[in-house]
Formats: sequence, structure tokens, C-alpha cells
Amino acid sequence: MKGCRENRELSWLKFNDRVLMQAKDKEVPLGEQLNFVSIFQSNMDEFFMVRIGTLYDQMLFYPSSKDNKTQMTAEEQLKACLMRVGFLNRKKNRIYTRIMNDLKEYGWGILKYHQLKNKEDRKYFEKYFDSEILPLISPQVVSKRQPFPF
Repeated sequence: MKGCRENRELSWLKFNDRVLMQAKDKEVPLGEQLNFVSIFQSNMDEFFMVRIGTLYDQMLFYPSSKDNKTQMTAEEQLKACLMRVGFLNRKKNRIYTRIMNDLKEYGWGILKYHQLKNKEDRKYFEKYFDSEILPLISPQVVSKRQPFPF
């Protein structure tokens, strides 16, 4: 990285790494560890929507423009961020897998739909999918009369 100061996006990723370290800490109760993984992922979603999206736009519209603190172009910042994100995601996946394995000792886990034995459970999840998930993943018409859904 060029410059004497750290890029703000990379600094933010360091912060989110510290959130992830709370998930790794075995002194933290398992439920809280899982919560920290969730916070990490939520932060990453927002990071991509806002910061990576902004850098991408800057790269397209102002390719030679450089950050005044680091003297990095948007493309250089994006490359540095994506390399760091890859590392963090691999770390998060290892931590999440370990937490889920630890939760199995207490009877907690994730079932796949085909593993549900009870017909009432299957009906509940079919109804939930149809009402809550399917509308979010289905193509939608967006126009002046039909506002964009959140």
C-alpha cells in the first residue's frame, strides 16, 4: 500500500476483523460467538453496498484519481480490499464451522428441508418460504407506479 496512512476501507476491514475475533474467542458464550459472526457478515454486506460500490463507481468515472491520504487509485484500493476480504471470509468460514460443530454438542444445528420428518414442520416452512423468501428472490417489475421494494 502506498502512502503513510492506511486506506479507510482497509482500516474498516481491520475493525471488522476485530469483530470476528470476538466470534473466535472461546471465552465468549457460543450464542454470542454466533452473534458476532452475524454482525461480521452484516457489516460486510453494508461494506460492499456502500464502500466497495463507491470505489467501483470512482474507478469507472475517475480512473486516475487518487486518494489524498494513501495516493491509491480506486482500482488499487479495490484490489487491496478484495484480497483482504477473501482472507476474512475464509477466516469467518472456519470460525462459523467450528461454532456450528460446538453447538451440535447441545443439540443445535441446521436441518435441510428433506431432513424434516414432521409434516407440520414441512408445511410451516413451505408457507414461510412462499410468504417471506420467494417474494425477495423472484423477479419484480419496478416502475413509477410500483416502487422498488426494500
